[in-house]
Amino acid sequence: MILQSYNEFEMTVSKMENTYSTAKICDYHNKSKCDLALEPEIIEISKSSHDPEELKHIWVEWRKVSGEKVKSLYSKYVELANTVATLNNFSDYAAFWMKDYEADNFPEQIGKIICSVVH
Repeated sequence: MILQSYNEFEMTVSKMENTYSTAKICDYHNKSKCDLALEPEIIEISKSSHDPEELKHIWVEWRKVSGEKVKSLYSKYVELANTVATLNNFSDYAAFWMKDYEADNFPEQIGKIICSVVH
């Protein structure tokens, strides 16, 4: 059971990462150029373009080729992440993420900072 959970978690993460690393979209200005990857092309366009239609295009197209495919895996990922965290003596995956921060009250500290910026 334990090893199976770890293996299934790793496999799910691998599938999600593979989807993101291999997804490609077509260029807004040249629809026949369909080899734009997240890195470096889509990231660069996101940083440099001031054309709202181009930015909308890359947002929508990227979500189609990546997000829609990963969506079916995401609930399983969350379930397995929490299982793996509890197998490692954490209450959930969020607690597992917080382990690397020195402050025990890290979430509260972030909350106070956000409140001070917003107000």
